[in-house]
Amino acid sequence: MTLANNIRRTVLGGLAAALPINAQADSFFRAVNAPGNQLDQRVSYSETELNGKQDRTLTETSIAKWWPTFIKEENWNAGPWVSAVVPYSSRDNGKAQSSGLRDVSFSAVGRLQGYLDEQKKDSFNIVLGGGVTLPTGDDRAVPALGTGRTDVYGELATTSLLGKWQINSATRYTFTEDKGGKNVPDVLYNGVAVGYQISPKWIVGVGASAEMQMGKGQSSYQLQAGPIARFTPNPKSKRVHFEAGARKVFGKETQEGFNVALWTRVNF
Repeated sequence: MTLANNIRRTVLGGLAAALPINAQADSFFRAVNAPGNQLDQRVSYSETELNGKQDRTLTETSIAKWWPTFIKEENWNAGPWVSAVVPYSSRDNGKAQSSGLRDVSFSAVGRLQGYLDEQKKDSFNIVLGGGVTLPTGDDRAVPALGTGRTDVYGELATTSLLGKWQINSATRYTFTEDKGGKNVPDVLYNGVAVGYQISPKWIVGVGASAEMQMGKGQSSYQLQAGPIARFTPNPKSKRVHFEAGARKVFGKETQEGFNVALWTRVNF
């Protein structure tokens, strides 16, 4: 099956699956304004190039999130935030194609939500903890679908809801496994997204992120930035959200290009 056919199949399949019923911080998915559960279905497509080598990747990612409330006070509440991220990709480097499961991640963090006004409309949310990325993708495929490593990470993320504004931030430090003496550098990720509610159904904004290699003698980094928009068909229930974004990818000694993504999120 060609990459173009894969794109049509995945996009249509993702939309169809969402009709009956975000990482990272450069999206609005961390709007944890109420305890509950969330399913996130993401379809993304990227085209990048490094040293004349092209990479076209289509990825469909399923994300399950659970954040119950274990402690509840008048102006704040707290509990765990647990998530699982399962990506599946089709890759094409112009000479070879590969498709299959990518590396799967699991996170377990603590969550704190506080209210800034008596009406409980303005709030701040903080999640702090860590997770692990497992080598479920095939690192021997061409192009590779995984790293072949078990990496652990710590992360801090925030969401502030201030009137019609929403501000998200996230920091993640990944401790890469030293496997086979390759001495792979650690990775530091920082992301931010700012959105404004232009109507009960629409939020528009911009997101940006930076990813840096932290090994000795490393100087490579990757930056991404672009617009985001989220649509809520029924603002009263807020059960379903649709979100779309596009980003320019650039940096130093790293792949450059673009990516586009479509999210469907269901709260229950």
